[in-house]
Amino acid sequence: MDDAKYQKRDQTSEKLAQKMLQGWTMMGCHCPQCFTPFMRNKDEMLYCVQCEQYAVFEDEKSTNSCIIENGNDPKTQKAHSISSERTDGGAGTC
Repeated sequence: MDDAKYQKRDQTSEKLAQKMLQGWTMMGCHCPQCFTPFMRNKDEMLYCVQCEQYAVFEDEKSTNSCIIENGNDPKTQKAHSISSERTDGGAGTC
């Protein structure tokens, strides 16, 4: 690993730690874009600290795909496979 990869890894680890200190929960599934574990806030929204985007499931009952939001512009959203199935069908669990 070169220095840039170590720095990015360390920055991501720091962001994950900060979210946990703020009361967020680290989930057992990861972002389909960067493979960083999703964090869940108190409103049960999934967030990727590396991409700095929220994950939204295309269908409340679907466990196969989610959308990584890029700000408020729906034109920049892309569908991706999610790494593990959600247990209750809710938006805030994997």
